[in-house]
Amino acid sequence: MGVDADQPYPTELLVTGEAGSVVSFDSRLWHAANHHRSSEQRVSMAVRFAPWWLSLEVLRPGSDERKRIVDEVGASDNSVPLVTREVFDRLPPDVQPLFRHWVQRSGS
Repeated sequence: MGVDADQPYPTELLVTGEAGSVVSFDSRLWHAANHHRSSEQRVSMAVRFAPWWLSLEVLRPGSDERKRIVDEVGASDNSVPLVTREVFDRLPPDVQPLFRHWVQRSGS
């Protein structure tokens, strides 16, 4: 598309914040992670909402869709780790249904 991925884009904005800050945006927005220049670990959490009919299987490690769309063509994309059974069991009962399809199977 004529854009150099290694150069700043003329209208790009850099989001920064103190520890504990939150940024919220529609993931359809063109975005990327900046280089991490600190020697300290940085932890982030991506919370995604998707309607029931939108498949996010491409994000699931080992899924058939990920293999076909990402792995087979040698692409790189986000990979979202599955929730372990132990973590799932500790979630509040009203939250568990939101993660029931994202629980790691035994031996996975």
